[in-house]
Amino acid sequence: MQTVQQILNFSVGKLTVGNVFSAIIIFFICHIFIKALMGPIDKLLNKVNSDPTLHTFLRALVRVILNFVAVCVVAESVGIPIASLLAVLGMLGLAISLSVQGALSNLANGVLLLVTGPFKIGHYVSIAGVEGVVKEINMLCTKIVTIDNKEIFIPN
Repeated sequence: MQTVQQILNFSVGKLTVGNVFSAIIIFFICHIFIKALMGPIDKLLNKVNSDPTLHTFLRALVRVILNFVAVCVVAESVGIPIASLLAVLGMLGLAISLSVQGALSNLANGVLLLVTGPFKIGHYVSIAGVEGVVKEINMLCTKIVTIDNKEIFIPN
């Protein structure tokens, strides 16, 4: 028993073997919790909206947020200060968002199109000088099939 205690107390800086084992256990508990929570969230999303694209996007967004919270909990249990980690991630997020500003604008407009629903798949529309039938509405672009059977992708 004393040997096990010595192994668990073995440390490199502030990191001990016992902390690593507890972090692994906390990670698995968080993973099980996230899986259990996604079922009711799916049911709620099915009741709230009928668009499968928006449902998939919101489900992925909720999963990313829950996994981020789980990583923060595990990092805190190991002894990594969360405040500095969040500051670094905030600066990284700002840099990435500034570099992909156009794509983020299309993504926001895609979500807005799916939520407000000014047109749906199968509607005949005229957008940006292109007329045709809406074949697909994605987060970044809308696919339109013209009268002469050409597929045109229009950014949201």
